Amino acid sequence: MTDLTRADGRTADQLRAWVSTQTWHGKAGASRRAVALALAERARTARSGSWRASEREVAALARVARDTDTRALKYLQEVGAIARAGEDATSSAALWKLGATVSKPDGEAAQSPVTPE
Repeated sequence: MTDLTRADGRTADQLRAWVSTQTWHGKAGASRRAVALALAERARTARSGSWRASEREVAALARVARDTDTRALKYLQEVGAIARAGEDATSSAALWKLGATVSKPDGEAAQSPVTPE
């Protein structure tokens, strides 16, 4: 396996670190946090910075309803935590990558506006 195809935990660690720096308010915040952590779990399989995760898988891992999962994924994309990276050729599941907010140098990610003050 080459370095480009080997899974490593750095992508998952970056996403988990970003999640831990955020303030998550209310029920929506709890759901968004759960979905972000579910994505981080799936990101452990990341190769070349992207990973496969269907909405159904993410909802199950986060223990939220599919519509809640869809709203949380949209929100996480809007704040720049994650970005769509295409579609898996075999399963048609979404491919994800870290968004600009999470992939910024240390210190800047903590400033992201997860929830309005």
